[in-house]
Amino acid sequence: MKIKEVKLPFTIYHLPFTKGGFTLIELMVVIAIIGILASIMIPNVIKHLEKGREAKAIADIDILIKAVSLFQIDNGGPPNDLGKLWEAGVGGPYISSDQTESLDTPWGGSYVITPGTGSYTIATTDTGKDGNPKVSKKITFE
Repeated sequence: MKIKEVKLPFTIYHLPFTKGGFTLIELMVVIAIIGILASIMIPNVIKHLEKGREAKAIADIDILIKAVSLFQIDNGGPPNDLGKLWEAGVGGPYISSDQTESLDTPWGGSYVITPGTGSYTIATTDTGKDGNPKVSKKITFE
């Protein structure tokens, strides 16, 4: 029996066999490099996020200080509670809702005012590792 040769109307090209994909070692090296980069970057990102929260708290306290100053002019002294700054009173409200909507800090706590003789302190209820407020400002007046 003779095999008949068939002539095809097209040409078949075969690509040479090439090894595809990555080896396990190559993948492990890439994962190790990504891990090293992440271990360097994550602490820096966390540090900058904390600095951003502190800057937001300082800006909020500055708004509160201006509002307390206006309250003080109208009422003869600082309020015992910062919530009074949003109430309509003699000259209030002293803070509009578009300036700041609530007394929440970037860490989830609140701002408090501590009146003293000739001064007052506005601080966050959130404390740092040392137990002191994360952000506070003392204002003296005459």
